[in-house]
This record gives sequence, structure tokens and C-alpha cells, in this order.
Amino acid sequence: TKKHLLFNANGNITHPVRIAIVGTSRIVDWKLAEMTSFVREQIVGLEAEFGENLVIVSGGAEGIDSIAESIAIELGIKVDIILPDQQEWSDGKWNRLLGRIEIGYRTRNLMIAKKVCRLVNIVGAANKESVICKHCHKQHYSSGGCWTAKQAFMAGADVQTKEI
Repeated sequence: TKKHLLFNANGNITHPVRIAIVGTSRIVDWKLAEMTSFVREQIVGLEAEFGENLVIVSGGAEGIDSIAESIAIELGIKVDIILPDQQEWSDGKWNRLLGRIEIGYRTRNLMIAKKVCRLVNIVGAANKESVICKHCHKQHYSSGGCWTAKQAFMAGADVQTKEI
């Protein structure tokens, strides 16, 4: 089942619309302008569609996540940055100060996937047939965004992957 938007009697959305823009953390210099332009187009279009209800959700990683955050902040759009406590895929140990287990990339990505109604995943297109993403098995460079996209899809979100 897809996640649905709720409208009031006037046809206005009645809650924040959380949309994740995630993807590759490794951007080659000659792709930076094209990827940044695509992210900007996405955010401007989403703002036109959802107005002040739009919230851009990000994992705080270098690359696409940071680009989306910067553009959203520049445009005055709310952002929700979900950071891991540790720079590891797996979760860590109990942290008495946090009052919980330290989260890693996997749990952070699951949190993103379950919070959004739409996810845009931007990956680096491969220029060799031998390059296959370890998360989705498609011919582009591996990105944790593909893993998050799969989880978001299974949670009912609309998912779009763009190779640049």
C-alpha cells in the first residue's frame, strides 16, 4: 500500500510532506554541476507541489544528501537531517548518555525510509559494464541510497532512482 496524503475540506494538505533526497556520496567533479542542477529542479518542483508543507529528509552524508540540504535551506524549505551516531553500517553499543544503542548507517537509512512518502535516489551512472550496484544489482556505482530506496518502497513510499 502506498502512503497517502491527507487533505482537509478545502483541499489543503493537513500535515508535513516528508520527501527524502538521497544518493551517492562520491561525486566526480565533472558530474557535480549536473547532479546539483537535478537536485535543485527536484526541490523547486516539490516546493511548487507541496508549498510550506514540504520537508526534505536527508541522512546528512556527503554528496547528494548535503547538496539537497543546502538547496532546501537556501530556498527556505524545512529539513529533517537524520544522522547516524557512528560511521559504521551496523549499530553500536549501548550509550548511557544517549539512553539507547548508537545507530549506524543501516538504522539511520531505515528511519529515513519509514518517515517519507516519496524518495528520490540519485546515483552515478557507470561507464563500464562491469560496474554493478551491490544493493539493487543495476549498472551504476553502488550507493546506500539504493538500499534506502528499496526499504522506502517496501514501506509504501513512491521511489524514483535517477542515474547521472
